[in-house]
Amino acid sequence: MANDAKPQVQAFRTRITKLDANGVPTPGPETVYVTGALTTLTTNPVYVDGDEFEEKNGGGEICVSYKGPDTFKRIDWELTICTPDPYLLEMVSGGKVLDDGDAVGFAYPALGPMTPTPISIEVWTKRVDDGVLDPNLPYAWWVLPWSDSMRLGSKTFGNNAILPTISGRAFENQNWFDGPTNNWPTTSDRVLQYMPCSEDDVPPVTAPNYGTVAAS
Repeated sequence: MANDAKPQVQAFRTRITKLDANGVPTPGPETVYVTGALTTLTTNPVYVDGDEFEEKNGGGEICVSYKGPDTFKRIDWELTICTPDPYLLEMVSGGKVLDDGDAVGFAYPALGPMTPTPISIEVWTKRVDDGVLDPNLPYAWWVLPWSDSMRLGSKTFGNNAILPTISGRAFENQNWFDGPTNNWPTTSDRVLQYMPCSEDDVPPVTAPNYGTVAAS
């Protein structure tokens, strides 16, 4: 089997999709949002060390030695966007879009227990071959099929760019299947995965508004 592991650069497109309680992309209006405002998405795998046991005998020699296997627990992530996008912030936090016919502002969630809707996150990057985009499959399509526990990050107001940040936790999802547009080409049940893809698989940023997920 040939290895098609081309270098990747520039995360240029992001899609957020609301999930139901079982992890299935939720069909209907206002359940998906595509943006080109991603600045960075940082993923941090979380591991738990296995228990380690060691005992010595009366002569100071080790007589029992064992270490259990480490556990891959989840991925923690932080997403930064370059504009305070009301629609995206509402989808990930449970806050409220403020509008006067157009989305012009955003209100944080009410104080109290947080119950934001779980989401999936998809990111498209560019695949490079000898200094140009790969002519056959120019993009890589990354999928985190389940994220929850989203939190809005801190802000610093001053002589600086004010970049909204959102953090969350990612887990495996057996029920994301072929995604919100029914075209993910293979299994999607791991916490993070990617596949090379063509331009046809890159969603356009057509308008600053929500999209609709069609029923599978």
